[in-house]
Amino acid sequence: MAKGCDTAAYLTDSRVDALVGKGYSFVGRYIDYLKGAHNDLTEKEVGLICNAGLEIVSLYQPKGMNSSTHYSASQGKSDVIEALELARYLRQPKNTAIYFCVDFDPLESVVRSNILPYFDAVYQAIIDKEGNPEGYRMGVYGSGLVCSSVEKNKSSVYTMLANATAWQGSSSYTQWNIKQKLPISVGGIDVDPCESSSSGTGGWRR
Repeated sequence: MAKGCDTAAYLTDSRVDALVGKGYSFVGRYIDYLKGAHNDLTEKEVGLICNAGLEIVSLYQPKGMNSSTHYSASQGKSDVIEALELARYLRQPKNTAIYFCVDFDPLESVVRSNILPYFDAVYQAIIDKEGNPEGYRMGVYGSGLVCSSVEKNKSSVYTMLANATAWQGSSSYTQWNIKQKLPISVGGIDVDPCESSSSGTGGWRR
């Protein structure tokens, strides 16, 4: 297992040094930008993070991912196109993961009606070698119920368990690749500490 974190803040030299000082080996960063919520990963950050020996875990969370109304098969087809384009723009290496976020606690009925059609569409695009020649892998961030439901009957899916332990299925879900913990301040920014399993994070370094 390895220690890491995720953060919505831009990373500078001093902030990266602070993460290294905490013994972190990976950092989750958003590859998209959402005003008022999170900053997007920049090329400069990629250099700083990789030069420090840290891995990057790519997170994708556009507007609306905290509500069931965002999730549908058609939205999944649209989101995965953008996520793949962003990964290519950042020159994310082949066969590494992009985590698509579900940042709320859906009931099982909502998982069936909204979440699964969304991720089925994302997964079909991910396994399409013509549309995804880089072989990027699908990751999912969310509750234990979301993670276990999405990964079922799919190969090579990475899961990141949200720190909200009271969410559906989270207390009993153990098959995570990354487990998020309660936020703390490191180097003057808020981060969510994480730990990885022996199965790896799907993270990357150039």
